[in-house]
Amino acid sequence: MAENTPKDFNIEKLIKENLDLKGELEGRNRLFDILTDSISDIVYILDPDANIVEVNRRVEDFGCQASDLKGKPFSNLVPDDYKEIANQIIIERRNQIRKVEGKVQLQYYQEVELPFEFESSDKRELKITGGSFVSNFNVRTIRIHKGESIKRNHVYTVGIARNISDQTNLEHELKEQINAKRELLDGLTQSGIDVAMVSVDNQLLNLTPGSALSAEEVKKTFCFTRFMERKSPCAYCKLEKAVETGNIQFSEMQSEDKSWYRIITVPHINPDGKTEKVIEIIQDITETKKTQKALEENEQKYRLLFENANDGILLMKDYVFTDANKKIETIFGAPLDEVIGNTPAFFSPPKQSDDSYSDEKALQYIDAALDGEPQIFEWVHRKKNGELVFAEVSLNRIYLNDESMIQAFVRDNTHRKAEEEERKKLESQLLQAQKMEAIGTLAGGIAHDFNNVLSPIISYAQLLERKLPIDDAKFKGYVKGIQTAAHRAAELVAQILNFNRKYPTKTEITNTLPIIKETIKLLRSALPSSINLMTTYKALNTHVRCDPTQLQQVIMNLGTNAGHAMREEGGILEMVVSNYTEYRDNSGIMQGQYLLITVRDTGVGMSPETLQRIFEPFFTTKEVGEGTGLGLSVSYGIISSLGGFIHPYSEPGKGSKFHIYLPLSRTKSIPAMRSFQDMPKGSETIMLVDDEEANVFSCTVLLEDLGYQVEGFTDSRKALQAFTENPDKYDLVFTDYTMPNLSGLKLTEKIKVIRQNAPVLLISGLSEAISDKEVFEAGIKQKLSKPIELFDLAIAVRKALDE
Repeated sequence: MAENTPKDFNIEKLIKENLDLKGELEGRNRLFDILTDSISDIVYILDPDANIVEVNRRVEDFGCQASDLKGKPFSNLVPDDYKEIANQIIIERRNQIRKVEGKVQLQYYQEVELPFEFESSDKRELKITGGSFVSNFNVRTIRIHKGESIKRNHVYTVGIARNISDQTNLEHELKEQINAKRELLDGLTQSGIDVAMVSVDNQLLNLTPGSALSAEEVKKTFCFTRFMERKSPCAYCKLEKAVETGNIQFSEMQSEDKSWYRIITVPHINPDGKTEKVIEIIQDITETKKTQKALEENEQKYRLLFENANDGILLMKDYVFTDANKKIETIFGAPLDEVIGNTPAFFSPPKQSDDSYSDEKALQYIDAALDGEPQIFEWVHRKKNGELVFAEVSLNRIYLNDESMIQAFVRDNTHRKAEEEERKKLESQLLQAQKMEAIGTLAGGIAHDFNNVLSPIISYAQLLERKLPIDDAKFKGYVKGIQTAAHRAAELVAQILNFNRKYPTKTEITNTLPIIKETIKLLRSALPSSINLMTTYKALNTHVRCDPTQLQQVIMNLGTNAGHAMREEGGILEMVVSNYTEYRDNSGIMQGQYLLITVRDTGVGMSPETLQRIFEPFFTTKEVGEGTGLGLSVSYGIISSLGGFIHPYSEPGKGSKFHIYLPLSRTKSIPAMRSFQDMPKGSETIMLVDDEEANVFSCTVLLEDLGYQVEGFTDSRKALQAFTENPDKYDLVFTDYTMPNLSGLKLTEKIKVIRQNAPVLLISGLSEAISDKEVFEAGIKQKLSKPIELFDLAIAVRKALDE
């Protein structure tokens, strides 16, 4: 041991004390570290040069290590925009340190908002965004004897950085809310809305900015005085009710100057549950009331027009009826509560007139209208009871409450449609009648000329037959063939004339039932076995004035036509005989009682175009050689000549039906009796006048064969001249009706002037060209028709001469 070493010096003891001191120091350091690390603020120590000496581990929350910050200048931690502030703080700190150096006490404290940014170990720059740190600078004199980072007898600064980002954000948000509310209140004031704080006794406590009253004036004013110009509380004020119930109240009141206000009273409830004041939101709605009144008046006018319109009016949204007027109840046959909520298809048949489906067609029209294209169309509605309504519908897009809707106008055209159909039907009947008349006139002209051709053929054949020897059977057979062919031709002409009612028929009251039954028997044998002929007889009276042969012709014609329509696949031919009484004009049938003969088949049917032409002569749908096209036209003429009607009905694929209406006779038929005698003869002189030379020659031969003296003329003027020169020469004038220069009627008139009692016979190939009345008034003995049989001619001539 050295000499200078004190006697009591114990190295071991000293080492132990140092170790104990070191351990205590380390323990205190650990306690300090634990203390600084446990707080939520960043704690740092700056040396006199403002460099970071120590910092706690709280900086790790920002992505960097405490070791990364040690030795760095404090100013490097703040953004560039704040460096000047940070340097100023450091300068002020240094000045303060110089004044208090050596004193161990708090010498300097400053709080400032200063954003920090830290640089992490991987050189990432970390910023605390949206907020700030508050740095608290605490200055103390710290005397340290030892240490690496802490120098002895230097004054260090202890700083605390506290994160106030959330607080700053909250304060910013509160400021924004306050500004927004202030702007809202300003906007309310500018728009005529006041917000007032009112006590329970109606005292104004506060009022929105912009009021003409000062704060002191506000507190001395009552709400009913300020807004309603009243001296006492309003009769319908909801303030008291809002206080009692604690619920928001709504009201509308009128001031003394007739202004209207809408008031929302909101109770302000204290934490103890009591209401000591309310907030009143007061809006001037005077203009709104005026507008509302005008709208109500317009609504009333619109509703009057809406409900009293002659047309049905509907509103639709999403293809569903949302409103309708009373007229719709009549059109749809249903109350409004059943109409509203339904669709157009509900009040429509499944298909429209054009065979389109109602629901699809309605959607097409509605979609087009929603696209801005107005729609006008005809539509068939169906009432609740199934009755069909023909209407004209128009659709338009409108906007109600900013919603696109459809407004529909429905006009009931059922009666007009029926009238239109009736008019078209009458026009069709008129056109058909005019066409038939024109065709009949043409047919009559053809028949007249044809009769002029047939007359000499028949006359010559009859003469030839009379002149041939009785035993000459061969040549008599030839002559009979000529007569048969000529008579068939005459029957054909008669059919043509029957079409236009221009052929004289021998009608009589006839019980038609036996004739009909006999005709059906003949028809049954002519039909193929694939056709089932069914008959029904339920007529009580079957007596009709008609020509039995013609009636047979009509029934056979309709029956064979029906059989022809079913010849390929067969079917049912039904004939029904019944009585029919018509008491009003319907489809052209005159009032009266009729025998109704119905002929119905299940054949191929006819198109509307074919149906319009079936009564035209020579029109036929049959192949060449299967028919002449005269059957139905002749039947039409026969039935018309009897004062009856024939109505056809047919559809393709659904067969055909013919209704024949023949006027009934109240008297029974009397069998006709006729006795044939030898042809009468004579020797008188006859003037024969006809513009056809062949007729003059043939008729002259016939009359001369009967013993008469005949003088023939082909020119009526020459005939009149001859009669004028010697009127007593002629015992009888036999003249054609249709002639050039002078017709048979004109010639008769002139002859009667010369010799009033001169007997005259008139013959014509078109018998209806002159009426029986005209014949009688002209003094003509009898009217005959071409071609005429020899027997009928002999009877007529003899009768005229004898009278």
